[in-house]
Amino acid sequence: MRLRNNIIVQPGGQAYLSENSHPELIAGEHNLWFGAGPAPAFLVANISADPRFADLSNFDFRLSDDSPALDAGVDTGLRWDIVGARRPAHAVLDLGAFER
Repeated sequence: MRLRNNIIVQPGGQAYLSENSHPELIAGEHNLWFGAGPAPAFLVANISADPRFADLSNFDFRLSDDSPALDAGVDTGLRWDIVGARRPAHAVLDLGAFER
């Protein structure tokens, strides 16, 4: 599995990957990890920070103006976000499902 441009949120006290995970089968870069400590060390160019969603309590996963996920992605060839907005909207892609 290759993870790129994702936002992974995991409740504290739970691991991002289970003990049964096979890290040798997981690759990736340019992801944001939050909640269960720093990003897995075997992945590169990641951010360990609060993604600052617009309204997490109401399941609004758009990015706020001060999100570290803004302009932090890498080109994956996808040209539209989850709601049909053009990607990238600026010089660099955003992380997550929504482009600002």
